[in-house]
Amino acid sequence: MDLSTFKTLTATTIPINQLVANHRISSSEAKVFQRLMGLSQVARDENSNHDLFLNALILNMLDEFPIPTDKVKYILLAHTADYISPMSVNILNYIIKKYNFTHAKYFSTSIYKCAGIFYLIHLSNALIKTIENDEYILLLTVDFAFTPILQSIPGSTVLGDSASLVLLSKMKSDHKIIDIIYDVDERFSMGVNESKENNLLFQSIYIQKLSSIIKKIIIKNSLNLFQIKIIFPHNVNTLSWKQVAKFLSISVDKIFLENVPRYAHCFGSDPWINLQTGLMKGLVKPGDYYLLVTVGLGATFSVVLMYSHPLRQSEPRT
Repeated sequence: MDLSTFKTLTATTIPINQLVANHRISSSEAKVFQRLMGLSQVARDENSNHDLFLNALILNMLDEFPIPTDKVKYILLAHTADYISPMSVNILNYIIKKYNFTHAKYFSTSIYKCAGIFYLIHLSNALIKTIENDEYILLLTVDFAFTPILQSIPGSTVLGDSASLVLLSKMKSDHKIIDIIYDVDERFSMGVNESKENNLLFQSIYIQKLSSIIKKIIIKNSLNLFQIKIIFPHNVNTLSWKQVAKFLSISVDKIFLENVPRYAHCFGSDPWINLQTGLMKGLVKPGDYYLLVTVGLGATFSVVLMYSHPLRQSEPRT
């Protein structure tokens, strides 16, 4: 299964201190986020919404990667918030009609929270077998921090507004999805409503659990950590990733953390935002293996193994 194209969109960034001025977080919380968690800014746009971001992504995709809309056979949407529109409004139904994706089957889910789009990749491994070589699966994720419970995770991170689009097919492209693993730990199914005791338990197992799933996908595919060029993680904070690097006995430079202070945690879009930045910087070369890693409250630990195809003979080498 190959990554035909992908797009991301984040809101304009504002300083963490502005959240204090707007009474979103306390000054003591801001200091923790800045000094311990490595956060500096967050992507927020109170004048935008889910519809605008999804429309902008789809228009951008169709402009840069024009495909017959009747060749899109599945459209799957993941979001963290239980509801991202009024109950009477079906965002996917609107998108299908507007862009003439009339041959597509579609649904949305919020079950796996920030790991939702990774679960959709897992589903796509089965769905890809049902489509032709010139057909596509379109994955979407979008979330806005529009309620207090969505705006921060106490002692951990603040959340930003973002959306991502991922187009999958059987046709060979620059980047191939080799494998995906997700592990749901049902002990933490209450998410933000967990007890104090369970939150402490989650914190105590988090680094080991996240590190273990990274090791698992590498071993499963007969690789080792030295063969992984770079890890594109979620942007919750830098502290936890430094601990993961230590647990895995790898350099923290192998984990792409540049966007953590720039955007903070943008829900399910984080790994795709980081991948986009990484590709722009030339951090992935043809022949490289790399990982996308994220965690969703509930709690879902998930990792995607990807491979950058070597250039074909007819392609220029730089």
